[in-house]
Amino acid sequence: MASKPWHSWSGALGLGLVFVALFLPGPPPKTDDTAAALTANLTEHRTALVDGILIAGLGVMALLWFFGVLANTLRRDTPSGSYAHAAFAGGMAGTLLIFLGMLLFSGTAFRAAAMGDQTLVRATVDTGNMLIETAKYGFAVLILATCAAASHSNLLSRRMILAGVIAATILALSTIPPFLADHGVGQFGGGIDILGGIPGFLWIFALSAQLARRMEPTCS
Repeated sequence: MASKPWHSWSGALGLGLVFVALFLPGPPPKTDDTAAALTANLTEHRTALVDGILIAGLGVMALLWFFGVLANTLRRDTPSGSYAHAAFAGGMAGTLLIFLGMLLFSGTAFRAAAMGDQTLVRATVDTGNMLIETAKYGFAVLILATCAAASHSNLLSRRMILAGVIAATILALSTIPPFLADHGVGQFGGGIDILGGIPGFLWIFALSAQLARRMEPTCS
């Protein structure tokens, strides 16, 4: 039984909600931010952090739905089910890592900020940053598995597949500098970190839209 178009649009909706939640409290915390600055920022943006978790939760629900639809599509349209399993697992891992990282900011880090424990604030913010950063690996796997499956079918165009491979590569490579740099453009929350995720997430958004259009009923 074919999925309805709105099932595939859940991917675009979920990504949009997660991005709103991520940036609702303002710019992401950076590696070279002082513990005092992080503590003040967490305290000042309490409402935005809590609201962000609610929005992110709705986004996670939509994304999980989309990953199921995508896996079903890949199983139906490609000769090997391994691609579908890899795409589903990658999407699940990426989404849950982002959500866990956000929970640290909104929960543990905020509680530590209220207690004035700047050492704990520093540790939890750094851990949250690392969780969100490693989420890129999961999404890179989702993209590559989808592209590999599509190369054996007419699910996606060659241009879309090539764009996906490039986007997944950028996603994976953009995780390296934040783990090595303590300041500047390469740090957590820096230009490479933020910009490196854009191509991959735009590709998933485009995939969601393309699958939705593919499922739209045609007029005879």
